[in-house]
Amino acid sequence: MKKWIASVLAASMTLAVMTGCSGNESSSGSASGFAPSMDTNAEAVINVNGSWSNFQALESAAADWNKLYPNVEINYVKVDAYNSMLSKQVTGDDPPDIVMFDPSGYYEEKDAILESLVDLSGIGLELSALNAGAVTADSVDGRLCALPWGVLATGFVANTTLLGSLGLDIPQTHEEFMQVCSTLAENGYTPLQGCTDTFYSFLMNNDIKYRLMGLEDPIAFHDYLEAVSEGCGDYFADEFSDMLEMTEKGFISSDINDSITDYYEGNILHFFKGGTPFLCFNTEGFSGMKKRESQSEHFTAEPFEYEFVPLPVCSDEPVLSMGFLPGLAVVEGSGHQAWAEEFLRFVCSSELDQMASVKGVPSTSASGSEDPRYSHISSIPDDKRVVPYEDTISQLSDESFAYTLEHIADGTLTDTESACRFFEYHLKGLIG
Repeated sequence: MKKWIASVLAASMTLAVMTGCSGNESSSGSASGFAPSMDTNAEAVINVNGSWSNFQALESAAADWNKLYPNVEINYVKVDAYNSMLSKQVTGDDPPDIVMFDPSGYYEEKDAILESLVDLSGIGLELSALNAGAVTADSVDGRLCALPWGVLATGFVANTTLLGSLGLDIPQTHEEFMQVCSTLAENGYTPLQGCTDTFYSFLMNNDIKYRLMGLEDPIAFHDYLEAVSEGCGDYFADEFSDMLEMTEKGFISSDINDSITDYYEGNILHFFKGGTPFLCFNTEGFSGMKKRESQSEHFTAEPFEYEFVPLPVCSDEPVLSMGFLPGLAVVEGSGHQAWAEEFLRFVCSSELDQMASVKGVPSTSASGSEDPRYSHISSIPDDKRVVPYEDTISQLSDESFAYTLEHIADGTLTDTESACRFFEYHLKGLIG
């Protein structure tokens, strides 16, 4: 519980989450800001294990690293069933030197993993280069377990060409949001779309996390939810009411969302057909859109402009809940631990913006230049941002909340009272 209190305090702090560099440029994408501390003529191989099929951002950092250490190779290996295999990897006889790790993520035998990772706060990282919220989010019990480099946030991909054809702008208030969606619906469009697998968990994520992080007594509310106390679902009545209204007005279609084949490529190729005003997505998904434009016959034939935006679905104005992609963690006692630590010092001091730019997500850098792809995120005031890195309330409620929204959209739940009671029923089934 003390950790939860700390998370609320951290989230209430000013969080100047800066975004990465634009396009192919980087203010820190070279080795000029880093002073080597090891033998630049040495030979070694730093083994990095991760869950991604490719890690182009790491390759970019490795290319700059090799300008200083030409004979120290960065070797990336994708591990299948990563979340279940990681503990075996880091506690085995021949562990990798660096692993991808998210302190808030699910891993089998997570405690064993944490015990095997180096506390990065003690290896000489230039922590002032990182946003304070990112450092807090990747720390456990005061230990910095991983180096965060990319921001993971939910929002919407807006077809700005489509909006412009109707004389519409990106809404900046909840009232404007409802007006824009109404105009779109009147013109035959379903404003809010996305694969069912993630749509209902992403749709109000920013709004509900921001509200939860403002609770005066989070511990009491956590206990209230954990006990599934009678009436606990009423806390979400406003969100359920908003969902009912949006469904009734045709802003959301369960049939459309069910027809989208999968969260990633299915979402992207569906959006590129051109008829989706707002695709409910996240920054990681958005990062893969540019390279898939050519895979869409619709987009190739009739290209249009699009950008990533937060929308005030429930809040009076846009708010943002900041998460982070899995960071880079050093394994204690690995064959080249010292080299791994040197590489992370290098990344922290000179490569954060470059890695984020290559991946196509906002950067964790405290001083990175603005990425125009995320200008709407960077314009959100600091007091409208939260970093719910140990949000135990959301860990309890997220699944039941999203499932209730889905059942409102598919017509199973038709009023706020039944939605609140269904939330409690579903939550009780999860907790047991």
